[in-house]
Amino acid sequence: NFLQSLALGEESSEVSEVLENLSKLYAEENEEKLKILLSLLEPAMMLLIGAIVGVIVSAMLLPIFTMTQGLK
Repeated sequence: NFLQSLALGEESSEVSEVLENLSKLYAEENEEKLKILLSLLEPAMMLLIGAIVGVIVSAMLLPIFTMTQGLK
């Protein structure tokens, strides 16, 4: 696609315009892919943070529960 567009630009003597249009097209594609990646990354990070908090809470409460079981 890039080479075809470049060849077309060479034939019509408008290489700079073709390259400018291609750069805009690729920049828009990259922005869309980045938005998708960030929208997928946000829930994954929330799950990871939730798991870390769960491990910390269980690590703090488990000794308390075992200690109260020993008192009975």
